[in-house]
Amino acid sequence: MVRTIKAKRLFALAAAVASIAAPSGIRAQEADSPDSEGGLFAGIGLGMGVMDCFNSYGCYKVLAGNLRFGSRLSPNVAIAVGVEAFGAEDVGAALVSAQVLYYPTGGDMFVLAGAGAAFANQNSPGVGLTLGIGYDIPLNKGATVALTPYAGVVLTTVDDPDWQFMYLGVSITWK
Repeated sequence: MVRTIKAKRLFALAAAVASIAAPSGIRAQEADSPDSEGGLFAGIGLGMGVMDCFNSYGCYKVLAGNLRFGSRLSPNVAIAVGVEAFGAEDVGAALVSAQVLYYPTGGDMFVLAGAGAAFANQNSPGVGLTLGIGYDIPLNKGATVALTPYAGVVLTTVDDPDWQFMYLGVSITWK
């Protein structure tokens, strides 16, 4: 199948969305700490990954990016809307999903699960799932900015065979 949408276009769109929604206007709600109930957060990240390693066509190396906005419901649970985007020379895909982040100790380590709509090149949209893990490393005394290394997997029903992604990256998170 001819893959016509270039990764550059997909990432240009993601960059435009990120610049419009930059966290300069986002502030955590009044709370005792950034990680307490009701705190808003936003993050943007970049990484590398592989795509389609589970089929007979072989792997693609891809650039991976993410954008996430959410709210901490309790010290252990947050909800978010996220976009994971992937691209290479002639391959582009994205997942827009509702996500739940679980902080097992109420601290900075989290596991993530989400589901939503997946898009790839000019194919019909499909369904996608995302699973991941990350750790917020505070960068300032108030812990309102964090460096967040993360790893994840995205599984989709887009294309034939279905597209899958595994990736590692680092994001900046504002709380």
